[in-house]
Amino acid sequence: MHPSVLPLEHTLDVNTRLLLNRLHGVDDSMALERPKEGTNHVAFLALHMLDARYFLLRTAGVELDCPFKDLLEGKKGGEDFEAFPALAELRDAWADVSKKLTNRLEELSEQDLEAKPSFEFPIERGATVLGALTFLTQHDGYHLGQVALHRRYLGLEAMAYK
Repeated sequence: MHPSVLPLEHTLDVNTRLLLNRLHGVDDSMALERPKEGTNHVAFLALHMLDARYFLLRTAGVELDCPFKDLLEGKKGGEDFEAFPALAELRDAWADVSKKLTNRLEELSEQDLEAKPSFEFPIERGATVLGALTFLTQHDGYHLGQVALHRRYLGLEAMAYK
């Protein structure tokens, strides 16, 4: 694995586990509860994070669409959806894309990392695949914090790291 990708891979690996831990104890009806009107709920956050992982995988050079691509088409927030996939489906898809992403990260070369991504991110080196991977790894962490806060709103214990 390229040395500059190693910390990202470690962070993504931890984030993979953390989302599953944060969804533990949340059922499908709880996942649709919003702390306040205009905020997203856990179901949307999990679906959005899954879609972002597929985007990350495509940024790394693997052309594979999210299994919920049609459902996501033209939607920006939780209020745009009529229905959501079951959390069990989202968990399974999350584990699947995460394995594929880890495998792809191991293959990336210096040339791959310096290539121009399909979308430029607003960070230093955001016009490279490495910058895009860095931004999207941070994106995971941002939304993991939101899911953790929702757990407390739903009356669940704080997430465990084990």
